Amino acid sequence: MEATTLFDLLDQKLLPYYKELQKEDPDEIAKLENMREELEKALTDEQLKLSDTYKNSCALREELIEIQMQIRILNYGVKIGMELQKAFDVLDEE
Repeated sequence: MEATTLFDLLDQKLLPYYKELQKEDPDEIAKLENMREELEKALTDEQLKLSDTYKNSCALREELIEIQMQIRILNYGVKIGMELQKAFDVLDEE
């Protein structure tokens, strides 16, 4: 996708929101993954099931963040469309 001014503006507006939701940097995520793998090696079958439940919960959280971001982008798109319509209506009246 070609970068546009509109995309840049949306990106600047949404990036702080995404960081607020994410609260994790890639290095931290990698460290956590390594720690999880080491922990799983020492777990019993029952504990592994609990670990799988935890992993699924983390995946659901990430999906929720993505959905929230998509909703935010959609809301900005609607607002932009409404503002453009107002501007076109003013031009039509002149």
